[in-house]
Amino acid sequence: MLDKLYTKTYLDFMEHIDGIDNGITVAEGDLRYKVQTHLPGRVATLNPAWNEDDSADALNERFSRALAMVSAEFVDFVSYLRQSWWPARQLVAEGFQARATVHPSGKVLHLTTYCPWQDHLFELEQDAGVPGQVLYVLYADSKGTSVRIHAVPDKVGSFALRLALPEAWRGLRDEVLGAAVGGIPGCIFVHANGFIGGNATLEGAMKMVNLALA
Repeated sequence: MLDKLYTKTYLDFMEHIDGIDNGITVAEGDLRYKVQTHLPGRVATLNPAWNEDDSADALNERFSRALAMVSAEFVDFVSYLRQSWWPARQLVAEGFQARATVHPSGKVLHLTTYCPWQDHLFELEQDAGVPGQVLYVLYADSKGTSVRIHAVPDKVGSFALRLALPEAWRGLRDEVLGAAVGGIPGCIFVHANGFIGGNATLEGAMKMVNLALA
């Protein structure tokens, strides 16, 4: 666990600070927009402006404010990983091991509840020698009243999907969506980009997935 949390903390919290501090741009070529609200940017705003007090006492007071801000964010981030992100690992691992019982292709993962799953899924696939296998992840919505169908992205955080939900379903809801999928009951919605959809039951969600995989 410590190794995983250490690596995750570096990649998601520290690396961009190192990159900015060493003048390494986030991408090649011209950036489409600036991001100035990252942690180093927020620390920089605590420096005195050209027309503000820059005495030793003023600088020390500003440094103390910066230290408190960075410390709090660091502790909050590591606490989130330990209390939320890491416990999700077991749930995703269990779903991954049982995926063939959900769909014989192994391309569908069912989680008993929603949790942060992307990082863990990609790593589990890699460790099992089946990168890119899982195409859809099913889980209960936040209220537990319906089932979400989430298309797996190409990589963590990407908008590109391994297999989006069918184009003919996108942007449809309720009865209109049900008619589009051939009368499957309980259809709720499919997002216009095809990355997520919903059905009132797991059975209905699986019928939608079977059609999407066909």
